Amino acid sequence: MDVKFDGISMSFPSITINNISVATDSPELKLAANIAQLNVTPDFFAALQGEFVLDSVSVASGVTVVELPESAKTADATTGEPAKSLDLSTLKLPFRNVSLSDLRFSVKQGAEKPREVLLKSANLSRALLSSSLPFDIEVDLVSVASLKVDGSIQWPESISASINVSGKDVEELKKLVPQEYQKQVAFIKSANARADVVYSLKDGSLRVSGCHLVVEPGIKADLGVEVASMSPLNATATFKFAPVQVDAVWPLVKDFVPAEHGLLVKNGSISAEGSVSLLNSAVQAIDVSVVSEKITLNAKVLPEAVQLERGQIRYKDDKISFSGFTARMSDSQLKLTAGSLTVAPLSFVGEVALDANFDSIWKLAAGFLSDDAKRVTPSGKGVFTGKVYYDSKGPRIDGSFTADRIGLKEKQTSAQASIEKIKIRLENLGDAKGKIHIESLEAKGVGAMVKVKGVMTNALDIGLDFSADGNVNIDEFANLGASLFKLPIKPGQFKGEVVLALQVGGKLSDIKPKGRLELKNVHADMSERGFVLAKLNGAASADLDKLTLEKVAAEILGGKVTISGTLKNFKQPTFDANLGISGADLGQIRALIGKNVPDMPKEIEVSGRSDLTVHVKGSFEKPDINGEATLKGVRFFHPAVFRPVENITGPIKISNSGLTTTGVTANWGSSAATVSGELKDWAKFVSNFKYTVQPLDATDAAGFFLKDTGYVFDGKGAGSGTITGPLAKIKVAGDATIPTGIVTAPVSEKGDVFKFPFQKLVANYNYTELVFSVTSAELEMFRGKVKASGKAFLASEPIRFEFDSNLNNLMTEDFLKQNTKYPNMLTGGLNGSFTGRGNTLGLAEINGDAKLGMPKGTYNSPPFLKQIGDKLNAPQLASGTIDNVSGDYKIANGRISSNNVLAKAGEDRVTFVGSVGLDTTLDGEARMQLNRQTALRSNVLRELIGDDASIEIPVSIKGSFMSPSVGIPLERMLKDAAERRAKSAVKKEGGKLLDKLFGVKKQPEAQPAPQAATQTTPVAPTPTTSTATSTAQPVKQETEQKKIENTIKDLGKNLKNIFRR
Repeated sequence: MDVKFDGISMSFPSITINNISVATDSPELKLAANIAQLNVTPDFFAALQGEFVLDSVSVASGVTVVELPESAKTADATTGEPAKSLDLSTLKLPFRNVSLSDLRFSVKQGAEKPREVLLKSANLSRALLSSSLPFDIEVDLVSVASLKVDGSIQWPESISASINVSGKDVEELKKLVPQEYQKQVAFIKSANARADVVYSLKDGSLRVSGCHLVVEPGIKADLGVEVASMSPLNATATFKFAPVQVDAVWPLVKDFVPAEHGLLVKNGSISAEGSVSLLNSAVQAIDVSVVSEKITLNAKVLPEAVQLERGQIRYKDDKISFSGFTARMSDSQLKLTAGSLTVAPLSFVGEVALDANFDSIWKLAAGFLSDDAKRVTPSGKGVFTGKVYYDSKGPRIDGSFTADRIGLKEKQTSAQASIEKIKIRLENLGDAKGKIHIESLEAKGVGAMVKVKGVMTNALDIGLDFSADGNVNIDEFANLGASLFKLPIKPGQFKGEVVLALQVGGKLSDIKPKGRLELKNVHADMSERGFVLAKLNGAASADLDKLTLEKVAAEILGGKVTISGTLKNFKQPTFDANLGISGADLGQIRALIGKNVPDMPKEIEVSGRSDLTVHVKGSFEKPDINGEATLKGVRFFHPAVFRPVENITGPIKISNSGLTTTGVTANWGSSAATVSGELKDWAKFVSNFKYTVQPLDATDAAGFFLKDTGYVFDGKGAGSGTITGPLAKIKVAGDATIPTGIVTAPVSEKGDVFKFPFQKLVANYNYTELVFSVTSAELEMFRGKVKASGKAFLASEPIRFEFDSNLNNLMTEDFLKQNTKYPNMLTGGLNGSFTGRGNTLGLAEINGDAKLGMPKGTYNSPPFLKQIGDKLNAPQLASGTIDNVSGDYKIANGRISSNNVLAKAGEDRVTFVGSVGLDTTLDGEARMQLNRQTALRSNVLRELIGDDASIEIPVSIKGSFMSPSVGIPLERMLKDAAERRAKSAVKKEGGKLLDKLFGVKKQPEAQPAPQAATQTTPVAPTPTTSTATSTAQPVKQETEQKKIENTIKDLGKNLKNIFRR
């Protein structure tokens, strides 16, 4: 430590030291002190006696700066050696008078902000012969607070003083409070205190009396503290608060209440007094009495806040007691005559008496009830007296409630009722425990007037033990029951009246009623299951698990029904009943099956009526149904049958799995069928039937499918077969015979048609997935026979078809007679095969391949052959016989084409390349190869053939069949023939000249014998693809012949002249 001063002066007996400076710098302490003046006056007389006594000490005008390290942890006061006590009586004070003035201190510890303290004055004096040392102190904690102390030291007994503390900057003052208590003083805005303090120097005890504390906002208190020991701290504090707002005082005490209880006190005002005792630095006891005025109390255990009108609350030994005040909770007036709340462990008991409307008391009780028990909301007034408990066992209530009349409203349905003459007793009612005793209750409303008595046991699954007698309107009561017990009941689903004498036991999840019911005009709408029960009258008896119907009559499924049977297991109802129905509506029965078999095809339509006997057994979800019915005029439809099956008549048996029949008749259009067999699986409608059809009206059936197509199929016959498979892929197979019929097919947009009459049609067919197939068919047509197979795709628009056919000796003259005005134009049997495909728009849509032939036949002046004969001056070519015609054909776009048609007539041949249309138009080219005998019968052909054995004539044919345009290149052909003859003549004349030159004699030529004319002409071919040729007009043969002869003669003369020279 470094001590310095400027100088010392003495004025006996005083010693004065000026400008003293003291400094030290160590880890434990940094000190820098400067004192302007230190004056000391020793007592020389005491010194002469061997004592050191200062008569006076005066310190003035000093500045001291102190820096301390961070505070170390306080050592455990209970460890180590106990401090040795000091006997102050053995000590003598070494001074009589002390005076300090204008001393400023700056203290800084660690990183904290420096604190400045100004000791304005401090004086202590002692009379020579007295042990009392009066003192006064005036200190400022700069800008924070000021302290004035007046007192005396009774050496060595005690120190007593009067203390006044005034706060200047409260926020700075709060910072001096240890961190763990900061939140307790956060609300203080200003503070002033006055107190009388006595401190015992012998035992360290402290007594504070006359303490008056003023803390803003609004707290005025008188305090007293007695501290028996400072370390450890043993003390008792008393306080008394003047009336103060709760919001101001609650922050001071709330931290003494465990936070997990959620206790909250607010609003209103209180006056309070009490005491706090600490032992070994720990709170030993708290005794606080509070007089409340309109304050609000809330806690986790309370269903809602309690409004305390006026009363007294005392907290002592972890227990809060209530007495002499009233409170309002849930809009009800509550008198808490006595009560107590123990904080740890938490428990509460209160004696309550209240006059309340029922809404309020129900809210209090509802907090302890299950959700199911709280679905009905009451209203009205009543009186409740009892006790409310809360402890480790949970909340509970004992008491009784009485009322003349209250109202009930069910939350979900808004159904309302009134309950009269009520006396209800609560027994240990808590969370899923306790009982509600209904000692008296008369219920009116929701369609009922019932007197009820019994007990409801509160639990997770509420127990029931009630008796009820009265009348019930089923409609209104069912709505209430549906909501209360979560039953799947719709408004208006049940109607009628029930007179009952009933007892209800069991649990809410397993209700067990018993008694007797009388049913009057009951209506049960079970549309979701496919039926409605109406006008139900009769009686029923019930026991714990079943309801037995006795002499019950009703209307159901469109008819009248008598019912007998039982209903069991109210939780999952099952039934066993017999129903006899007259005039049942089969449409409703179809709906019943559809509801109970959800996968049943929705497209199925059934209508009509029937008498029906049914036995129903099982659950509502999966009923087992068996019955018998006689159908009369029933109608059935599904897209798979295309149009309704009507007038279904006959007996059937039905069950969950399907139906069976031994002979039901039905009409499909004007065809009548008799069916026997079975239908399985209502979901898929799997059929296994046999049928016969008599009559089989093919005219009607074809008319349905071929409507508006122009195709007509006329004929009636019979058929038989089977119907198998699920409805969506149903297969109808069988054999049909039609003795006679006719098919009419359109060939042009103008309405032209071809007709194909047939006889003895026998066909094997099947139908499935909208495809009608004929696997084999035989018939007679045009005096010949046809074998065919094919398919019709009925789902197509237009309907498509494909077929294979074989033709055997179909007489062409019969076809022409049926469809044209020229029956004899062509005769002969037609053979071959035809494979095609098309649709119902007409024959023009048919495409395919054919191979046709005619072994023998005749033709008679077809227009195009007649024109050929006229052009060639050979009329015999227009008619004749056919030895053979054959060819391959393509049918497409309304035309029949070929490039290999060959027709034979004797030694003549005709080939044809071209086409003929269904509209009888021709477009093609023929090549006629005629032998010499045929050619010599025509002057034109004679000129053309010359000396050849045969001649080939190209012919182009265009236009309509009846008015064709025929083209023959005749002029060119004649010119070519003349040129050939000229060359031949030159050669011939030249030969003669050579013979004469060389003396060769020519033998006379033998004259050819006349030949009989052979009437062999080409056959009219079947035209195919078109070939363009020019058309030549007939020429005068004499003129052309003359020219040729003249040319030959001139050539001969010239040759002769040459050789003469």
